[in-house]
Amino acid sequence: VDKPKRLHALVLSTLSHATFTHLALNMYAFITFGLSTQQILQRCNLPIWPFVVGAAITGSLTFLLANPQGSCIGLSGVTLAMLAFNAMNNPSKELGFVIYFVPIRLAAQHALTLILCMSVLGTLGQRVGSAAGGNVAHATHLGGLLFGIGYYEALRREWLTRYRPRCLRWVVWKRWLGLVR
Repeated sequence: VDKPKRLHALVLSTLSHATFTHLALNMYAFITFGLSTQQILQRCNLPIWPFVVGAAITGSLTFLLANPQGSCIGLSGVTLAMLAFNAMNNPSKELGFVIYFVPIRLAAQHALTLILCMSVLGTLGQRVGSAAGGNVAHATHLGGLLFGIGYYEALRREWLTRYRPRCLRWVVWKRWLGLVR
């Protein structure tokens, strides 16, 4: 990505996964949080693709800022952006997780706070060379979470609907694709 002609890797790296388990967990989270994110955005007449692309770029850039020589793959930044967006939209919704075979149920706002803290601490731990971060791209998770929170706030304040950027208008894309005259 540090080469000028490799900017597409910021988005395409989200399509690559290290293992089948990594892919399966990310796809489960993407489908789970993606459907509700899409429904919320459709009510506001917004497409989901800018959210996904923006979360992918933000997660990748956050990782590169924290780890300039590193590389990361996976959809985690996007899925955590969707989790954050949904948690901000419905903070009392109960979410279920399984951590080391222990089922945990938390209100979405508490889950978001916990994951945000883990991502901040993990990113800081990786920056100082601690092994605590392991093989997890905490900075990517942090970037995704912050993007999801920011997107929710922009939607709540009506910045995305009142001052809708031209690229977010369905009509522009339908005309460009030749679906509407």
